[in-house]
Amino acid sequence: MNFETAYNIGECFRTQSFDGGQNYETLAKTAMQWYVLGMKLNPHDGYNYLRYGMCLDWLEKHDEAGPYFNRADALDPNGYYTEANIGWHYVQAGNYAAARPWLERSLRLYGSGNDIARFYLDNVERKLVENASGRNIFARRFLSENGKNSKLTFDSLSLYW
Repeated sequence: MNFETAYNIGECFRTQSFDGGQNYETLAKTAMQWYVLGMKLNPHDGYNYLRYGMCLDWLEKHDEAGPYFNRADALDPNGYYTEANIGWHYVQAGNYAAARPWLERSLRLYGSGNDIARFYLDNVERKLVENASGRNIFARRFLSENGKNSKLTFDSLSLYW
């Protein structure tokens, strides 16, 4: 077996886990086992570290995830995809100020077609403004698009974040 096969099998389990469901935790932990094998087979490829960290974030172990993202960055310091996913990590941890420079760097490395960084940076910017102003700009946007008499719920706001 080679490291790419281990990574691809891990991806199958991770994507199923990220779909949610009752067994999301088991699927994430199975993916992590495959990523560990990929790390052993090729410790110079950053994607197994990146995805392992993503699984930890998914399991809400943000502090444990950080070193895996750091290792992925060390192995792929100019990879726009790696940088975007490090920004994603900080979004998952709720650290929007830390997410911003990673997402901006990802866009500088590859701006055209970099939908991940563009999407998350747009939302990070909104969240930072909301936190600084104390105003819920998502609610204002929802009401302006759906009318004053619209029922504002968490589910309707999640469309925007």
